[in-house]
Amino acid sequence: MCIRDSRRPCSARKEGLIETIPDLGKRKKTVARLYLAVVARRSGEFLIRQRELGGINGKLWEFFNSESTSKDPGGDQWLDRTLGIRPADLKLLGEVKHSITTNRITLKVYSCDIADGCQIDDVSSKWVRGSELEGLAFTAAHRKIVRRFISVD
Repeated sequence: MCIRDSRRPCSARKEGLIETIPDLGKRKKTVARLYLAVVARRSGEFLIRQRELGGINGKLWEFFNSESTSKDPGGDQWLDRTLGIRPADLKLLGEVKHSITTNRITLKVYSCDIADGCQIDDVSSKWVRGSELEGLAFTAAHRKIVRRFISVD
């Protein structure tokens, strides 16, 4: 709706259309959410997984990630729970911020090296070379990870 005491009336007021424009009501409050993602490397390859068909963003690729309910994710404990492994090293690469409807999402991105021969028990995952990442369909936030933090030379 137009602001009633505006010095410059809006076009809807000028044309007498104010009563035909629906009142959208108050906006929903935004919710801050924190996710943690890991860019796991092994012998020049990166570990990614494909989201389930029928779910949100079905069949799109992503790095392993999980929502955190704590400001302190516990570093390699989170990685151990998520991947079932203990990485040789852990490094915070940075953050990716994005929004989905009323969710304001911060994605903390970590990197780690995985020892050769370490088994990952996730049938939706696979190891790919950096040069293959650009050709895969990623969720928007995970595409940002590829472009900001991974050299695909």
